[in-house]
Amino acid sequence: MEASSLLLNTAELRLLLEKKRDKIGHTGAEGLSDVSSGFLFVITTLPVTYPTVFMLSGAQYKNFCLAIGGMIMLYGGYKLVKSQKSKYGHECLLEDIKNLDRTEHRHSLVALKDTFAAVPSKYLLYYDEKWKCWFFFSYRTAQNDDYGHVRKALSEQLGVPEKLVKVTWVADRVQTKQSPTGEKTYAHKLYSAKLSSFPEVVKDTAFTLSGTRYRWMTLQEMEKNPEIQKHNLDVVHFVEESL
Repeated sequence: MEASSLLLNTAELRLLLEKKRDKIGHTGAEGLSDVSSGFLFVITTLPVTYPTVFMLSGAQYKNFCLAIGGMIMLYGGYKLVKSQKSKYGHECLLEDIKNLDRTEHRHSLVALKDTFAAVPSKYLLYYDEKWKCWFFFSYRTAQNDDYGHVRKALSEQLGVPEKLVKVTWVADRVQTKQSPTGEKTYAHKLYSAKLSSFPEVVKDTAFTLSGTRYRWMTLQEMEKNPEIQKHNLDVVHFVEESL
């Protein structure tokens, strides 16, 4: 299961709904019922024989009824064509709302626990030299198949076969935080990851792979770490509340 989060300005959303209020609900099928009604009226009229009605013979009255049915179908066809030009169903509305999204960055976070331990209690973090801080695994959220994207990225980063990696979506959260270049808004998608087999080097309390430092830490250790308190405590709490 996956979900998406949007950061919206209420005033902008209200303006959009006000602007589109006359279009919302137009599915492009307006007039179809009239076409159907006119068609049914015509086919039920064709086999019927009518007596003289007022000054009209039966044949004339029948033709009059057929003309009415034809006009209903023509009117319905006109409405149907017109509605195609103003079609604005729920998918169109959803796309317009998405375009109001103020989220600056979308990242998929991965919480990998030490399930190789007798009592799993730690998560694997990597050290970011730019931030000077320990972080959970983080990858740019993919628009399509983010699950597969995260699974592949994690296997490559740890140097393990992708078939050994299991990833499960947990939760979404929009967070605003201070970065080295200023305040930014992040849409975080949290995944829980498991390895069916851990390389021996990955089991070490602290290790280095391809120039990147890694360390296993409990949530309590993270909360006491000064740099994590400064830069990433909101994510730690997100993981703590979600898992």
